[in-house]
Amino acid sequence: MKKVLFITPEMPPRGSSESIRSIKTLKYLSRFEWQPVVLTIKTPLNPIDQALILELPHEVPIIRAYSNKFFDTCMKGLSIIVPGLHLHDYYLEWLPFAILYGKKIIKKEDIDIILSRSTPIASHIVGLILKSKLNLPWIADFSDPWTLSPFISSKIPILHNLEQSLEKRVLSKADKVVVTTGRYRDIVIKHFENIPDIDKKIIVIPNSYDPEDFDGVNLKRSPKEHRFLTMTYMGRFYGSRRPNCFFESLGLLKKDYKSLNIKVNIIGGSDRDNESLEILAEQHGVKELLRILPPVSHHETFTHLANSDVLLLIDAPSDRESIFLPMKLLEYLAVEKPILALTPLNGESADIIRATRTGTVVAPTDIPDIKNAIEDYYQAYLKSELSITPDLMEIEKYCIQTNVVRLVSEMNILIEE
Repeated sequence: MKKVLFITPEMPPRGSSESIRSIKTLKYLSRFEWQPVVLTIKTPLNPIDQALILELPHEVPIIRAYSNKFFDTCMKGLSIIVPGLHLHDYYLEWLPFAILYGKKIIKKEDIDIILSRSTPIASHIVGLILKSKLNLPWIADFSDPWTLSPFISSKIPILHNLEQSLEKRVLSKADKVVVTTGRYRDIVIKHFENIPDIDKKIIVIPNSYDPEDFDGVNLKRSPKEHRFLTMTYMGRFYGSRRPNCFFESLGLLKKDYKSLNIKVNIIGGSDRDNESLEILAEQHGVKELLRILPPVSHHETFTHLANSDVLLLIDAPSDRESIFLPMKLLEYLAVEKPILALTPLNGESADIIRATRTGTVVAPTDIPDIKNAIEDYYQAYLKSELSITPDLMEIEKYCIQTNVVRLVSEMNILIEE
């Protein structure tokens, strides 16, 4: 059986979206005559989801390289003191040990190919060094942009230039580069056009949903809960991704109704996040319409989604095309419930929702349109007319089996060459 060294610090029991993305890929790689060997971090960061690791086949070895939590804390503190450092993306406390372990694994396990996955960028630094030392085929898989992210702010110029130089080296040395959207691919090709054959080595494999996540989902809404239109948002708010405009729109709609039977679940934030959300909701007069819950296991996520009437996506506003594809959107698609997407009108999320016929797209800061969209769903709910007619063939494009087959095909081509 062919073997792949899979490099990422984001692995269970960490419960991040990157960790979920990794575990799903590993789960299905094992079904296509590839034996993954995982190189990850010894002490994972919060949040923790112990159940995720159970999805990984028992025969997949996980090697956890040493990391110093105290050093990690210092790096985070330094990044706060000096905005623009972003040192934590490099996992400096893990890098030297990961490189050392990686060399040993490749020799001991007779590895055929290296696959590094980011974020964080540390994965690709390890992949780059192992490629340089041992000259194995290497795939660098990016879930989000690195230096070309439109949301990078207050970067120290000299560090930004160093990072772009490092990114260019990764893109040049990798045999294949995986990105999640066509728009992301286009900007990389445009910016790094002087890299030979850059357009040939970059392929698009989107984030995916796993149909097996819905096995055993518990439909458990009580008669009382059925009296409310239930909207659910999964995940954290951070950076410029905020619910301010949604809360303001909901507050304006509330004033138009004597009784507004809407409940909004927001699930997955930290205690500090949730405290700030409660304050914000109170400012807009919608606190009693919200139910703010801490993180739940990935499996429990789907129980919440299945018991909702409308699924809520809130992206960061942007004047440019949105090149991002949130993993939660693909999981929303698989639930086949209406989606209210507050996302840039010219972007990946908007295109997918239109193509799959799964919901309504509104600009993240357009308060009148957001209010109208909420009210349209509410009126449809009151009339028992809330439904969608999704394009199942379009949704199938984002199934994990479909996309792992594409990845395996690229891996097979590389080792044959």
